[in-house]
Amino acid sequence: MGRAKVSWVDTKNGILRIPPHDAVKNSVHWYVTISDHTVQILENWIDERKQYEKYDDTELLWLTKYGNPYGTESLNPWFPNLCDEAGIDRSNRSLSWYSIRPSVGREMVKEMGIHGAAAQLRHKSMNSTLQYIRPTAEERKDALDKVG
Repeated sequence: MGRAKVSWVDTKNGILRIPPHDAVKNSVHWYVTISDHTVQILENWIDERKQYEKYDDTELLWLTKYGNPYGTESLNPWFPNLCDEAGIDRSNRSLSWYSIRPSVGREMVKEMGIHGAAAQLRHKSMNSTLQYIRPTAEERKDALDKVG
């Protein structure tokens, strides 16, 4: 997020092209597929960011109100509010930005299969992606009910 650049965004093809020197886990370009909704938001933001002087001399896609790149410290205060807005119960749970990844990973495996999820999540080993194939208690119950 903090290193994201305008040049990575390819709204025409619905992808982010992250070059090898910025793709921490990759030695080649990493192509991240983005949803049509995200494409529209990014198109709007790229157009709007031209109006702000702090973006005049930078390729960075987002800056804090102080003109710095976003990082964990600048994003952490937003996380509880976003959870509350999304209706995510935070009581008795240790949630962080990274805790979103397993949930998204599980959904991606369901929707795209293990190979598609592995590509999107940049896993070099299928064993990494296999960790996301943990059915929830509700899914296990549903399966048991179907079996009889």
